[in-house]
Amino acid sequence: MGDVVRYTEGDRELAVYGLEAKATSIRTAAAAVDDAIDRASTAARTALDGWRGPHSATMADQHNEVVAAAFALYRDLSLTAARLDAFPAGFVPAGYIGQAYAAQQRGAEVRAADDGGTVAAVPADLRLYATTVTGAMASLGARAAVVDHSGLRAEVTASRALTPTERDARIERGADPRLVDQARISSTEPYPVEQLVPLVAPTDDARRAGARSQVVGDFTRSVADAIEDADSTTLSLLASHPELASFLVTGGAPDVLAGDTALAVLQAYFDELDTAHEGGDPDDNVSLDDLEAAADDESLPAELRAAARYLLDNPTLRDLVDTGADGTGPLGADGDISRDDLDQFLATNAHIRALRDHVDALDTAADGDDPDGYVSRGDLEAAAEDMSLPEDVRVAARYLLDHDGAFRSVADQEELGRGVYGYGAGGFTVTDLYGRLVNGQAYVHDPDAAREFVTSLPVASDGGQGLPVDMSGDDSVRALAGSALTAALGDLTDMQEVISHLPESPGAVRNQLITTYYDMLAQRVDGVAAEQWGIPAGDPSAAGSGGANWLVYAPWASNGVRSAIDGSFSVFGINPSTRQRQGAADGNQWIFDDITSRFAAFVELYEGSGGRPSTEQLEGFFRTSFDEGDAEIRQGFQAYVAALGEDDPTRRQELMFQANTLVATHEQVGAQPYLEEVMSGVPDGFASRFVDIQMGRHRVEVDEDLPDLAPESSNLVVPGDILDLDPTGLTDGDLSGSVPFAGAGSDPDAVNLDPLGGWSDEGFHTSTETWYDERGAGPQLVPDPAGGYQVVPVDPDASLADTGVGRWTDYDDRMWSIHRLFEGTHTDRSIYDTTSLYDGPGGVDTSFLDPEVAEAIRR
Repeated sequence: MGDVVRYTEGDRELAVYGLEAKATSIRTAAAAVDDAIDRASTAARTALDGWRGPHSATMADQHNEVVAAAFALYRDLSLTAARLDAFPAGFVPAGYIGQAYAAQQRGAEVRAADDGGTVAAVPADLRLYATTVTGAMASLGARAAVVDHSGLRAEVTASRALTPTERDARIERGADPRLVDQARISSTEPYPVEQLVPLVAPTDDARRAGARSQVVGDFTRSVADAIEDADSTTLSLLASHPELASFLVTGGAPDVLAGDTALAVLQAYFDELDTAHEGGDPDDNVSLDDLEAAADDESLPAELRAAARYLLDNPTLRDLVDTGADGTGPLGADGDISRDDLDQFLATNAHIRALRDHVDALDTAADGDDPDGYVSRGDLEAAAEDMSLPEDVRVAARYLLDHDGAFRSVADQEELGRGVYGYGAGGFTVTDLYGRLVNGQAYVHDPDAAREFVTSLPVASDGGQGLPVDMSGDDSVRALAGSALTAALGDLTDMQEVISHLPESPGAVRNQLITTYYDMLAQRVDGVAAEQWGIPAGDPSAAGSGGANWLVYAPWASNGVRSAIDGSFSVFGINPSTRQRQGAADGNQWIFDDITSRFAAFVELYEGSGGRPSTEQLEGFFRTSFDEGDAEIRQGFQAYVAALGEDDPTRRQELMFQANTLVATHEQVGAQPYLEEVMSGVPDGFASRFVDIQMGRHRVEVDEDLPDLAPESSNLVVPGDILDLDPTGLTDGDLSGSVPFAGAGSDPDAVNLDPLGGWSDEGFHTSTETWYDERGAGPQLVPDPAGGYQVVPVDPDASLADTGVGRWTDYDDRMWSIHRLFEGTHTDRSIYDTTSLYDGPGGVDTSFLDPEVAEAIRR
């Protein structure tokens, strides 16, 4: 039979059918991608032949980004076809192949004739290029999609002992039973081809090429329109802000006309803006009335109306722009924006962007001591004269020294004591610099730069404090998040990284993004599990389900802490202090950053491998996702992996339950110092009275015993003794499913993991028996008639009595209650229905995001 590859592994023979036809189809797709690149580059060269001025250089750079993305797809397709040709042998491309691909890519790139001079072009050639490049790249998604397992199948042939029926039949025919018992026969069975031939469609390359083609297409069309109309204002704006093109061509998108781009439009149309309200002669002052009038005046250019509306909708940015020339801060802002305000504000944005990457050098510029996180005027003076620093850094330092308004907009908040940004002669801290960059929306106009900036920001860790919760305005964080997430769109781990590094705001904007992402990722994990188990997703009570994963509880818990972060939580009219709000925000950030990153990688592992990760892929996940101190959470993910490959539904639920408990152990130990900050200054028993947790249909008051939470359908863990599911002492063998786990140096077919130290080394318990023994029967809750307290031991699985928490800050007390909460709800459908989190005026709100981004983080 043709188109079959047969090979032997140990005592079995494997056969894979359809590899030749699949390789041919992929090679054909690669050729189509190569042709698309050639057509686009030919049209680009034609457009550039008659194109002069700075815009041509921008177009060339943008086109070459399209080529890079499309060529990555071409290379991936070509190498995939080569691997299929070589199967089952491994294919490692020789060095000259990589050099050949690089040379081929360079041949498709274009260059502008110059980047200056009089602007000129043939508009028809520009439009033809725009149509060609977007059309050519639009088909790449279909080309990438040919990398799948359709048309492939596999079989395995191995010898086996006779079944009882086969044995009896031979004996009945007169065979010697002793020989029959030794006999083996060859048996051929279907085999999951995904496990033998891992194929991952290079859809990210195709998506990136398509997105980049839209960018260069919009830019080229908008330049063509402006040249035909002799529109010097638009040409000037496009030269400095090419990202404005998509707004001009398509009618605008909220992530395009933002930040510096919006302000540059106001700068370009300042005279029209100046007289928008009452007309007359310009007075060099733009008031709120002028902005309102301009935003609603349809006789004005669309970009001016949108820019005016943007500034109105972003009051933190507007106040900073208002102080651009004199730097007197929001408390002293006069409410009128001058041309100098706009000019200096935009210049300051550019200069502090240059300073950010060299803040450590600035910190020590004057005396060379160890960094102290503070940049003084003396440091700036020294930096301005330090020829070892880049020129743009020296120029930026001198600019701040020479422009009081620019300096004061970044100046030290605490030393000045005048609100967020005030007047003073001191320096500024690194945190002040971050605050000015966020509130000044210095990166929002450029999604890639916004993403890079956000992911460089510090994250609360090891009990330490994160960025101040009152550092950034709500509008500033919304704008930054919207821009950075646009650049990360489509990649789970990239989006998670952006959200985890965002600063929190007074209105808990980051918290709401965290809650939404938790919700989406919980569904993704549940979908992976449902596919493995062959059951419907979204119903943990379905027959064969292993129950909820840890993430299903996360959005409820995250949303529950929002009132502590935004300060709206009130006990007898007393709201959380700044310290308590900071602790709540930092704990929320730490849990999300630390734990969700591993779940995102876990989902990508299973979804990217068609649900059948190889031993090598599993080892790679465990090797890169866990480190010293992560023993419990790594063991939790071992239990998840085992549960996904488990056939017995009871064992599935036990493994999922153990996994959730192990992840929660890691979570609660790491959150402990932040919880203590939240509860600072409040008696433990008193605080516990006011901790309520909504979990689906259940309102849990932690200082009271849990209600009977078992759902109507079967919960296989509830009848068991949950202390028998204690994770202490679990071995790799205990956590083995379809793929076994083994210590380093063991069975080469097993997933080998090196030993890791865990949290228990620091005195925290993993044992559920210890949690129960430590908390006893809740002495804070059972008063003795004589005035003391008595311990009333109970069978923990006969009743939910004595699950109330006397001290929410006590680790063992809290963990016992959480453990029992998991027990009662892990097959409860109601915790999957998160609709109530988003309903009503106080619901989680991500409406400020681009619709495509919002859909990606809330499914």
